[in-house]
Amino acid sequence: MLSIMRSNKKGFTFIEIIISVLIFSVIAVGIYYAFGSGVITSRRLNSESRDHQQVAAALDLMADEIASFVPSEKVKFTAEKNSLSFLKEPYLKNVRGPAKARFFLNEANNALTRTYEPLDSKDVISEELFSPVKALSFSYLCKNPQDPNSYEWVDSFDPENRPECRAIKISVTTAQIQEKIVVLYAGVKPDAAA
Repeated sequence: MLSIMRSNKKGFTFIEIIISVLIFSVIAVGIYYAFGSGVITSRRLNSESRDHQQVAAALDLMADEIASFVPSEKVKFTAEKNSLSFLKEPYLKNVRGPAKARFFLNEANNALTRTYEPLDSKDVISEELFSPVKALSFSYLCKNPQDPNSYEWVDSFDPENRPECRAIKISVTTAQIQEKIVVLYAGVKPDAAA
């Protein structure tokens, strides 16, 4: 009877195999979830990076166009909180001559939009610069009427009544970007804007 209990074991018991499979499964699930969350984070960061690049390109385009506006008696420089329009020589192939350029948030499709209205025709050329946009606002750094030695940020101005404005601040908010701001200075940067 003693010889029956002394059998040589050369394999694993069923319990040992079950425990090994369970440990391997826990490790495999942990690796799977870590990899999956890394992929999701990578996609989100790529999307945010793409949005930042597209908004930066749109703001650069706006800055270039605003910097090249043409003073005119025909088209008044209109500076409001949610839109900006002025006369300029457009860079589009199908637009010849000066045109009224306008930047605004098109609420129908939540897009940062640029339009050109050529002075010599009734055609309006509209271009979507970036979408979707939650909010777009403009602020203007103008001379303070109460203290001519200082400047203040205002939501709108009339160039005829308040001609000494030195900067335009453009603020864009998207789903991915809380707020992207660019400030464009004309001439010397005033101390109040720093």
